[in-house]
Amino acid sequence: MVYSIRMTKHNQFYRGILFALTAGLALDFLLVHQLFNHHHLYDGPSVNIVEPALAVVFIIIAVIALRREFKS
Repeated sequence: MVYSIRMTKHNQFYRGILFALTAGLALDFLLVHQLFNHHHLYDGPSVNIVEPALAVVFIIIAVIALRREFKS
């Protein structure tokens, strides 16, 4: 029983880290890369498709982590 309580606290911690990283990366891709056109992953015409797609994937992961945090 003590083991499950410890794992719950660890899971909450890791979900918080996962949310912070994915939300931060999504904001970075949307604001810095696309809006300010500052630095991109690579040079090429498809970068304007790849980076927003990655931002959407990171937003989905952040939402899943956030939902699991409030569900438990």
